[in-house]
Amino acid sequence: MVTTIEKLMTRSQVARALDISPERVTQLARRGQLPHLRTDLGRLYDPADIEQLRRERAARNGQSETVSR
Repeated sequence: MVTTIEKLMTRSQVARALDISPERVTQLARRGQLPHLRTDLGRLYDPADIEQLRRERAARNGQSETVSR
């Protein structure tokens, strides 16, 4: 799937969406656990990938997928 750069998320946006630190976002990306694109602007993240990770985390923690942020 091709996503325009305007729709991609920054590290700070991902951190807020997942309720983790920006440093943790970078760790996950470096370990290959969080898909990203490397650009001149830094790493950028597809919102669909972030939502999938959020759902997986919620399922592991026994939370409903309808949790809103």
